[in-house]
Amino acid sequence: LSGLVEIGAWDTRHHITHQKREQSRSPVKQVLQLLLAQISQTSITIKETDATSTSQAPSASSFRATAALNDDSYGIVVGTGSTAVDILDYTLVTQILHGSTSGKLIHNAVVFDADVTVADPNCTFVMYRNFNNNSGGSIIVGETGIYCKAGAATAGIFLVFRDVPTSITVPDGGGCYVKYTLKITE
Repeated sequence: LSGLVEIGAWDTRHHITHQKREQSRSPVKQVLQLLLAQISQTSITIKETDATSTSQAPSASSFRATAALNDDSYGIVVGTGSTAVDILDYTLVTQILHGSTSGKLIHNAVVFDADVTVADPNCTFVMYRNFNNNSGGSIIVGETGIYCKAGAATAGIFLVFRDVPTSITVPDGGGCYVKYTLKITE
């Protein structure tokens, strides 16, 4: 499993001021642990984004990243960290939370392609999220990731992708987007 991560920013007039697309080399340990729990139908102990280790039983609802408007707890997330990715990462270094006060971004809903696309030799799907900056100042985004919910009623939240793309400055009154294209290749 690999992919691309694209990050861009726009100004107060909605003109794109920055756009960068890079190879995502960021699947972390938890993505394989969640997959193993599903295909082996056994419980696996996994570290959540808050550093709590929890036992995750197989569930039909694993890998949920369908965060709604104003929800910064999962889905595509952004942060200010710049520490290199480590396969043992379980959280962003410094997540940017939802809000319109200093240092925060408005989190829009995560959007997904309707289906998987096959363009030989690749099989892909796209997910993206927009963020608006109404904080009163510029915010530098230095890291991106995908937090997934897994489990049933008491779902845990797990980092499954983390990237440190070229950082961007999101101006006050502007915004940014993050788009992940996840793929497998023959």
